[in-house]
Amino acid sequence: QLDIPVEDIIEELGKRNKKRGGIISTTESNNGIGEGQSQTADEMQRGQVFNIKKSWRSLRDRRVRDSHIRADRRYAKEPILINQNFQVGAGFGQYPLSSTLPLDERIGCRCYTIYKKVKNV
Repeated sequence: QLDIPVEDIIEELGKRNKKRGGIISTTESNNGIGEGQSQTADEMQRGQVFNIKKSWRSLRDRRVRDSHIRADRRYAKEPILINQNFQVGAGFGQYPLSSTLPLDERIGCRCYTIYKKVKNV
């Protein structure tokens, strides 16, 4: 039997829930931003004489997961058309934090998309 005061347990659980809530709300907010950017780029391309390509970008620091580093490197070299999905780890998505990516690729992700106009040939 543990002799930990109930108040200490409640306080610790509150701290953990607050941190978890912050991570979830940040992930979902950034998902909304990514979705809005993706839809805007898609609308901009319609009827234009250029294509819009996109690249996956990470913050390129020690906290970036390996699958996001690989996506950053791959799509920096070979950007894809805006209607194509990024492949990240075992998942596919239109943008970082896309709800179609597995949770382990989304939660706490700080990556973003770079869009670039490319003339049609």
